[in-house]
Amino acid sequence: MMLLLMPLAGWTLADAFRQSVLSNFDLRLSAYVDALAARVEIDEQGQLEVQQRPEELRFGKVFSGWYWQIGHADELVATSRSLWDTRLPWSRPTGASSRFSVTLNGPRDEALRGHALSMKMPGMDGEIRLLVAGPLEDVQRETAQFQRLLVAALSVLGFLLVVGFILQIRWGLAPLRGITRDLHAVRQGRTQRLGTALPKDLYEVAATMNEVLDHHQALIERARASAGNLAHALKTPLANLRLDLEREPPDRVAMRADLKRVDELVEHHLSRASAAGRAVASRQTALQVALEPVLSAVQGMYRERDLNFVVALDAEAVWRMDAGDLQELVGNLLDNAAKWARHRVELRSAHGPDGWVLVIEDDGPGIPEARLTQVRERGVQLDEHEPGGGLGLSIVTDIATLYDLKLHFENRQSGGLRVQLDFAGMMGD
Repeated sequence: MMLLLMPLAGWTLADAFRQSVLSNFDLRLSAYVDALAARVEIDEQGQLEVQQRPEELRFGKVFSGWYWQIGHADELVATSRSLWDTRLPWSRPTGASSRFSVTLNGPRDEALRGHALSMKMPGMDGEIRLLVAGPLEDVQRETAQFQRLLVAALSVLGFLLVVGFILQIRWGLAPLRGITRDLHAVRQGRTQRLGTALPKDLYEVAATMNEVLDHHQALIERARASAGNLAHALKTPLANLRLDLEREPPDRVAMRADLKRVDELVEHHLSRASAAGRAVASRQTALQVALEPVLSAVQGMYRERDLNFVVALDAEAVWRMDAGDLQELVGNLLDNAAKWARHRVELRSAHGPDGWVLVIEDDGPGIPEARLTQVRERGVQLDEHEPGGGLGLSIVTDIATLYDLKLHFENRQSGGLRVQLDFAGMMGD
């Protein structure tokens, strides 16, 4: 933008300088007119005469470009020697006062700048006209010299600005080039994270990208661990199936139990993989809307027990989490609470200091303190060793880990279990 404005700025400065030089030139001519007017007198015969004519060399050299003349009516009274036998045209602009500046042509058709004065003297009829003129070339020469200096200065300034812009861009883009190199290094496997020795704004970008890279790395490691766990978990039921098939006759009841276990293990690990995929790019989910079908399903499952479900969900609670993951997470927790509740299950949301929290409580027997300590330490598979156990809360733990949710278990003083999910940093924009 500055480079585009520089020609306009140069033209403005040059024009202002030309006006200033012309104004100063007019002041010099005006001073000559005043000095000439002071020498005009009326002699004893009532005629005009000039006492002590100006003797400056510029007015004495013929056709020097500097001239003066005094006229009365239509007659010339006196002229400078430089005019020789010629005269300057007298032309007062329309509406001009008794003193004015004018541009005119000289004896040799050169451009002149003149300053004129019309005055009256006692005993004289009509106006006395005084005119002093100088070469306009002096103004043009001084202006041209300034313009050359200005063009040179602006050219140097423009060059320095271009060089400065290039250096600034190279310096400003250097951190981005560093990020690009780090990304290539990550792609080639030479490193796993981006460097963070960056300006503040780019530091936040690099830190966010590192979080994404860490998350993807965690997903890869979790997938490897899940594959290993699945292979290890399938060894026992597959070995049992082999033994059952070798029996005569085959034990079909045992085979069905082993096949059911295999199906549960496969479904469990598929659920983990599905949750991991959805957690990569989660969307905003309204809590109240997403959990309505879950509540209806759980209430329907335990309708015969006549449980009292107390629900208090904030309509403004919005979380950056896939709706399916949220439903599976809360659904498993509600199912576990309803399974052990005597009369009452409570589901409520609240806004804590770090974000939204979701609380699920029941009035069941709770968990023995020794086991509760293990749950707090491991945070996994609360109900796997209880009657009717399964893989539900293991999936809950996996989903909570994927979204970096804090999962808390504690016994209520009045009896029952209290589960709290902290959604710090998961609030919608």
